Amino acid sequence: MPRFEVRPGHDGRWLVRDGGRLFLVPAEVGAPLAGRRGADRLAAWRELTADQAWTSQPGRGRSSVWLRVTLVPDRLVGALAARLRRLTTWTSLALLAGGGLAAIWVARGLAPPPASKDGPLGLLLFVATVLAHELGHAAALSREGWSPGAIGAGLLWVLPVAWCDVSGVTTLPRRGRVRVDLGGVAFQLAAAGAVALAAAALGSRSGQLAATGALIAVAWSLLPLIRTDGYWLACDLLGIEALEAPPPAGFRKRRIWLAALRVATAGALVGIVAAAPFRLRDALAPGVAGPARLRWVAAGTVAVLVAIGATRALQRAAALAAAAWRDRRT
Repeated sequence: MPRFEVRPGHDGRWLVRDGGRLFLVPAEVGAPLAGRRGADRLAAWRELTADQAWTSQPGRGRSSVWLRVTLVPDRLVGALAARLRRLTTWTSLALLAGGGLAAIWVARGLAPPPASKDGPLGLLLFVATVLAHELGHAAALSREGWSPGAIGAGLLWVLPVAWCDVSGVTTLPRRGRVRVDLGGVAFQLAAAGAVALAAAALGSRSGQLAATGALIAVAWSLLPLIRTDGYWLACDLLGIEALEAPPPAGFRKRRIWLAALRVATAGALVGIVAAAPFRLRDALAPGVAGPARLRWVAAGTVAVLVAIGATRALQRAAALAAAAWRDRRT
């Protein structure tokens, strides 16, 4: 049976999860639903949706990701998150992040020179830190009382990324949303430090390679220019649902920051799209290994994916520019 949940939000609205779709509804709709139980509540909701044209909300964590593939199902993610949520107090998150960075630094002095076999294992360990990152988001959301969704991978505009469905974060107050935003960073740094130390103790530099990749991934995720952790952190600190959304009343003192973020994000998206053809040119380069026909098929596939992702990115850049112009006097 598809997941069905009803929860109150921090802004007076209620969030309804109906399978993979999310709806923000008024309190006069959400509160009576919450008072019902089981199949009776679901039947009441289905009757409401037949009469009302509720608009489904994009789920945070995967809203801009397309060609999504689920790697870890929601039930397993929920079980793991429930066990790990004790590690998401503010003190624990600070210790995880700081301890991870310290372990990476110590491992650098212990690791031997890199060997050819370290590369594939390092990549595998790096993927493990990425999964730890997504589990950190899920565990933080679980601590706040919401069940997380699945973990998967896909394309963010034209970039490969991992995602975790943490749509319940919409209902949380600012402090809870920021906890979820930063939970993934702390967990990934801790995982990177652990694999770096363990691999160094075993005489392999693969852990250090994975840790380096994790540090780059964390730094990238904290940039507030595309829909990664830094983007949502900036939105939550500013008190807005998304950069394109109209700001709430009384936002005048922060409008300069909002305008700057909108313009910078639109510029970053245009820059990513502008760089995409050069990446495609590399894919078409004669030096790429493999039969010529296979190279052209691969390059054509990449070109189609880049074209679709670039179109989506430019559409959002235009929406951000329009929002900046619309709210210039807010």
